[in-house]
Amino acid sequence: MSVGEPAVQPGPPGDEHGPHHKHPRVSMAWRIFSISAGSLLILAGLVMLVIPGPGLLAIFAGLAMLSPHSRLAHRITHWLREKLRLHRAPDHRPR
Repeated sequence: MSVGEPAVQPGPPGDEHGPHHKHPRVSMAWRIFSISAGSLLILAGLVMLVIPGPGLLAIFAGLAMLSPHSRLAHRITHWLREKLRLHRAPDHRPR
């Protein structure tokens, strides 16, 4: 890495898998952290569905953290975003 060159390089256009680190240890550490944190958020969210707490919010946050690493999490997150977008869209049906 030369002077003035950032340690984190953006991926190619259309790449939705986050930043790419030049150093493999940083990349692996970030991957381990994000997968662990996302999994813990999902587990905590499931527990909070039974006890008082923002269970659904924690589950959605965990899915968002896992989405760059899991196709299933990415599909669920994309589906939820579309549902929210459609829910927020004004109703243009004629009456």
